[in-house]
Amino acid sequence: MTDSISSFFVKTHYYSDFTPISPISGLAALITKLALKALSYCNPEIENSNQLCRYIRDMSYTSIVVSLVPIVGFVANAVQGYLNYKNAAELYKYACKIDHESLNEQDQTKANKGIAEAFNLYKEAAELGHVEAMEKVGEFSRFGFGTKANPGEAFRWYQRSSDWGNTVALFCLGECYNEGIGTNIDPKAAFNCFQVAAERGDSRAMKALADCYAKGTGVDKQDRNEAFKWYKQSVEKGVTSGMYEYALCLRNGFGTDEDEVKAEEYLIKAANNGDCRAALDLTEWYEKRNQQDLAAKFYEKAASLGNGKAAYKIACRYFNGNGVAKSTPKTEEWLKEAIKLKYHKAIFELALLYRYGHVKGKDIKDSVQLYLKACELKIPEGHYQLGEIYENEHSNVQAFAHYEKAAKLGHAPSIEKVGDCYYAGIGVEINYSKAMSSWWDAAKNNVVTAMQKAGKGYEDTCNHAVTRDPDEAAKWYCKAGEFYESKQNQKDAEVWFKKAAGLTGVWALSAKESLRKIEEKKKKDLEDEILRIERENKLKVDSVKK
Repeated sequence: MTDSISSFFVKTHYYSDFTPISPISGLAALITKLALKALSYCNPEIENSNQLCRYIRDMSYTSIVVSLVPIVGFVANAVQGYLNYKNAAELYKYACKIDHESLNEQDQTKANKGIAEAFNLYKEAAELGHVEAMEKVGEFSRFGFGTKANPGEAFRWYQRSSDWGNTVALFCLGECYNEGIGTNIDPKAAFNCFQVAAERGDSRAMKALADCYAKGTGVDKQDRNEAFKWYKQSVEKGVTSGMYEYALCLRNGFGTDEDEVKAEEYLIKAANNGDCRAALDLTEWYEKRNQQDLAAKFYEKAASLGNGKAAYKIACRYFNGNGVAKSTPKTEEWLKEAIKLKYHKAIFELALLYRYGHVKGKDIKDSVQLYLKACELKIPEGHYQLGEIYENEHSNVQAFAHYEKAAKLGHAPSIEKVGDCYYAGIGVEINYSKAMSSWWDAAKNNVVTAMQKAGKGYEDTCNHAVTRDPDEAAKWYCKAGEFYESKQNQKDAEVWFKKAAGLTGVWALSAKESLRKIEEKKKKDLEDEILRIERENKLKVDSVKK
C-alpha cells in the first residue's frame, strides 16, 4: 500500500488540485479528501456525499472502528507519500542548482566534486520516487558523470522513470535498446520507445524515429515517406541533425520530390547550427560548382567545429589563395589547429613550411622538431623525412637508422630507401642481397621505382646477389608499366613495357600485347583527332558559305 500511495503522489502531483492557505490547513484538507476517498473504496455503492453521510450514521461503533483501521493506514501512507515527494522535490531542485554551477566551474577539481554531489542528490531524490531525478540518475550512470559509468544502472533508472511517464527517459530507453546500453540490442523495442516519445512531442525521438523508418530498423520495411515526415517534424522542433537528414531527403528525392534549392538552404542552416557533416557536404557541393569562395567558407566552418581534415584543407587554401586571399600566417594557424585535432598529415605540411623558409623565424630545426613529434606518435613518415634530412647533411648512419625504423613500421618508400642504403653503403655496409630483398618488398607495396630496381636486379643479377631471371625481370618492368598506365602516363608506361618486351618468358609476351594495345590506342586517337579537325574545317567552310 505504501509504495502505491507514494507513487500516486509522484505520478499525479497530487497537491496541484487545491491551493492551501497554509501548510497545516493544506495538509488537513488533503487528509479529509483522502479519508472520504478511502471510505468510498470500503463501499463501492457510495457515489456521493449524502450516501456517505447515511452510511456513517447507520454504522455501529464496532463497524466504525473496523472501518477506521484501513482509513488511518491510507491517510498515514498518504501523508508519508506527501512528505517523501516534498523532500524529493527539494533534493531535486538543489541537485539541479549544483549541477548547473558545476558546468560553469572553471576549476576542474571543484567541478568534479560538484557533479558527484549532484549525482548523490539526484539518486536520493530518485529513491524517494522523483521521476525527473530517476531520468537524471540514468543519464549520470550512462555517461559516468559524478560516478563510475554503469550501463546496467542507466537502463534500470531510465526504465523506472519512463514507466512513470517521463518522455525524456523513454527516448533514452530507446537509445539503450538501439545501442545495447545495459541491455541487449533490440531494434523493435527501440522503435516502440521512439514512436511513443515522438508522438508525445520529443524532438530527438522524432529524429530517431525517422532514422528507423529511413533504415528499416525495428520496422517491417523501409518507409521513405514516414522517414521524411518525421525528419520534417524534427526540423520544425529545431533538431540540427534532423535538418541535415531533411536536407539529404530533399536533395536525393527521398520520400519527397527533389528540391536542390531547399536542400542547400537546410544544409546551410544545419551547418550554421553546428552540424559538421552539413558543412563538409557544402564544401563538396560548392567545389563541384567551382564556387571556391563558398567552399572555403564552409571548410573554415567545419574546421571551427573540430574537423581536422577541414582545418588542413582550409590551410592549403590559404597557402594557395584558393577561394581566399593568400596568407602564410593563416596557413600556419590552421595547420597548427589541424595538428591539435590529430590530423597528422598537417605535421608534414607545417614542417615543409618551416623547412623552406615560408614562415619568418622558422627553419629546418623547427621542421626536425615536428618530424620528431610524428616519430613519437609512431607515424613512419616522420622517420622517413628525418632520414632524408640526415642523408642530405651526410649524416648517413642517422639517416639509415631512421629509414630502418620507418621500414619496420611498414612504410613502403622507406623500405625502398633501406634497399638503396644497402646497395650504396649509406650508413651501413654494402649488402646486395639485402638491397634486392628490400626492393622486392617495396615493389610488392606498389612503389614503382622499387619495381624498376627489382626488375634491373633480376636482369643483371645485382652483383650476383640473385640468379639472373629474365621472366622475373620482365614481370617487374611490366608492373611498372601498368602502374604508369593506371596514372594515365602513357609515355612512361610504354618505356617499361618495351624493356619487358626485350626479354624472354611469359611476362615479355604480356608486355608485347600491352604495347600492341598502346599502338592501337595511339592509332585510334590519331584518327579521332583527324576527324575532329576535318569536322571543324567543314564547319568553318559552311560558315563562310553562309
